[in-house]
Amino acid sequence: MPEGNCTEVKIPDTELVFTICVDALGLKLIHNNKEVTVDLKDFENPLALRAILDQEFGIDLKDTLNGRVAFHLLQSININKLINSLNKDKAIPEPSVCVRWSEEYGECVQEVKLDGGLKLLNYSFVTEHKEVKRALRDYLYLLKGKITKIRKVVLKGIPLNENLMKVDVEGISIIGNLEEILDSLKGYALDTTRKHLVAQFLYDNAIIEEEMFYSPGPWVINDKIVIVDRAGYLPPWKDNIKYTLPNNGNVENGIKLLAAIVNSYKNPAKAMTVISYGVIAWAKHFFVENFQYFPHLIITGPNETGKSLLIDTLRTLYNFQEEERSPKSDFQLRKMLAKITVPGMLTEGNFLLSFIQNNEKLLATLTVSATSNIISESGSHEYGGLFLAVRSLIIPTNLDVDTLAPFVRDKMIIVDIPKDEGYTEKNIKTPRRMSMQDKLDLMAVMREAINIFEKKINEIKNTLATGSREDAVRFYITLGFSILKEIASKYNVSLPEPYIPGFSETDADFSEIVKEGFMQFINEKKNELLKVSGKDTVDIIDPVNPRAALDNYGFFISTKYSAVVFTTALLTEYSMELVRRYGLPKLSWKRIAEILGVKRTRVLRYGQELNSVFEYHYTDDRKEYCKSLDGKPLEPNDKNIELCKEYGYYDSENGVFRVYDETKDENEAQGN
Repeated sequence: MPEGNCTEVKIPDTELVFTICVDALGLKLIHNNKEVTVDLKDFENPLALRAILDQEFGIDLKDTLNGRVAFHLLQSININKLINSLNKDKAIPEPSVCVRWSEEYGECVQEVKLDGGLKLLNYSFVTEHKEVKRALRDYLYLLKGKITKIRKVVLKGIPLNENLMKVDVEGISIIGNLEEILDSLKGYALDTTRKHLVAQFLYDNAIIEEEMFYSPGPWVINDKIVIVDRAGYLPPWKDNIKYTLPNNGNVENGIKLLAAIVNSYKNPAKAMTVISYGVIAWAKHFFVENFQYFPHLIITGPNETGKSLLIDTLRTLYNFQEEERSPKSDFQLRKMLAKITVPGMLTEGNFLLSFIQNNEKLLATLTVSATSNIISESGSHEYGGLFLAVRSLIIPTNLDVDTLAPFVRDKMIIVDIPKDEGYTEKNIKTPRRMSMQDKLDLMAVMREAINIFEKKINEIKNTLATGSREDAVRFYITLGFSILKEIASKYNVSLPEPYIPGFSETDADFSEIVKEGFMQFINEKKNELLKVSGKDTVDIIDPVNPRAALDNYGFFISTKYSAVVFTTALLTEYSMELVRRYGLPKLSWKRIAEILGVKRTRVLRYGQELNSVFEYHYTDDRKEYCKSLDGKPLEPNDKNIELCKEYGYYDSENGVFRVYDETKDENEAQGN
């Protein structure tokens, strides 16, 4: 093969090989030691290309082989990449796309062509003077809107498998996947019965890449930090905001102002923790990509303890003064998390923490966003698109966060600032008392913190690669603090060491997650087996052959003894589930067995001798387990009905399990 920007194309079922190279004047075709330079327009025109094959390479125009060669040259992916290099400034690489090819005539008989809107051209073949010619039979509009540009979208900063494209139509840019684009084009008289032809035209033309950022704010790109002013990805629901971080402030004055605010707290370590987290929270997308975990921050404490002051300080550092209100729905939360990489600093977090108690979708989005950058996709035109969680949340509240489930608290760093540790008036400059220059000086500190972060990127990656989740919480706080301390040391400014929150695997919360999750894991595994294989083939509830159940499924359930009998392999599987679902560090099966209070033993009471198994009695947990089935659909012969008959009954009319009303029973017992 010739050197340079070239590619080879082998014509199927023949021995013909063509080499195509980029030439200064267009494309160079090489075949049988003959080189021919052709204009790009002639190459892209099937009739002109067929004439070149006839005149220059002796492949007869009337021979069907001529049409086959032209077809395969035009369809070659590698050739299209070469053309792409020549076409990089073209708005639409292929103004016409063949959607139906005639092997008999060696020509296209149906094509989608850009002509004002998009037209579907239908051709027929006529004979004139013993020569067959292609003639336009009729056409119809597939789309009335005028398309002026098509691009394949590559989002910078977050690797995605999503195929996104950008289509400019009638002066409006539409960005999304192919399905979302087609949905948006309905407003331009899209022929929905033939939208697959429009899809092919768009797909074939989405070959020139256009890079863009999902949201504004600081981004880590190829181990460098870029501060983006505007988002490129803007579906209808997304806020189009402009972000700037000025760099004309005085760092020395800024770090002194920051130190004064932190030291105005009776326990400055707590304030330092919030600020240390805050100055690196913009890199949430980077941390999640490299470690799959970056928790949100909750600041708890009664009113007038300085929670709002810390929020105001961070807003000033970032030059982002927009007040964030608690989202009331899953969509509002997704929209907030997608807005900008600057952390979402809520004005008041009480409502959010109240809403998530009663909204499972809202709760799921909040917790998932701590471990994933990709939240979800939605289907409608108005609310559809790719939802990325590119920011963390800082949530001030005076509510009792102990009411939050353990797996929710695991996705949060919680800093409690009681009255005796809060803010005290020391005649300092708070953001609301600062001049514009003072605020610029604080922003200069943020700029410098980002510059230092960039120098530490490789070190950060190496540390996260070997750390645990508990280590990560400590690392994030100490990372932010070390950056600020490095700045402060240049100007002989002293900052207090931060308080490091976290949990140990011996904590009650940790064990509670393991215990609470076990029966849920067993129940879900049982239901999945029954759903996939059917009750007639899966013998896991009071099995006839317990040993076979252990061999096949790793566990079985005994309703007679209110027990789950299982193997070491099941505990290993449960360990992986704890990591995946609750984000716990990976535990050994021995540690899980210890938390569950079970030991490997020999059991005889199930009709067979079972060696080296675990037996977990859920008698104490059965009531709660049965109550969790309230309102859930069950089959009439589901073993849970018998298991839970003490606590409820099967509602055959609605096909669900109903839990007895304990309040009603108590009232009746008291004669009320």
